[in-house]
Amino acid sequence: MVAYTTVEAVLAVLNLETSDRDTIAAIGAQIVRATDTANQIMLFEFDGDTTVYYLDGPADTMLYLPAPGAQDVASVVEDGMVLDPYAYYLEPRLGRYLMRLDASGVPDYWTTSARGLAVTMTPNAHPPAVEQVVLVETVRAWNARTAGYPELVGIAGSSARVARSGFSDESIATLLRVASTYRIRDALVI
Repeated sequence: MVAYTTVEAVLAVLNLETSDRDTIAAIGAQIVRATDTANQIMLFEFDGDTTVYYLDGPADTMLYLPAPGAQDVASVVEDGMVLDPYAYYLEPRLGRYLMRLDASGVPDYWTTSARGLAVTMTPNAHPPAVEQVVLVETVRAWNARTAGYPELVGIAGSSARVARSGFSDESIATLLRVASTYRIRDALVI
């Protein structure tokens, strides 16, 4: 489960006099909802587990990784052969692409095979802006709840549904800026 802030950070902002188990559980649930909403806005998630991604060979020197890029690449298998770590270079700043290198370190071409690459990578950790948005939106939702805004709307037993307060326009704009930074592949014209 990915969460972009902690209960402790939310409690520090809220300055609650009591923080019993029920309060901590409710704040944790609110953090999960805010994190899920942030992921839906960005269309990807940070801080995931190490995963194998099967990618088409681009027949180019650059292999663009799925958003949000990689903080670490454990292995690359190209057409069934495990590549030596010196045979590729991970973009150091954001980990958005791998550059294929030949034995002398000169850029080389990746395979042309469909699904010819298996990259085992750990997605990037979330940037501070994402943590700040989730913290702000969690606190905002908590304050709305304590102010008496209903959690259920509609008619009980008939059309009742959970009221989902949306993120502020500023929070959405921040998440879209972060997404555009880490989603370089979507910006390419093919």
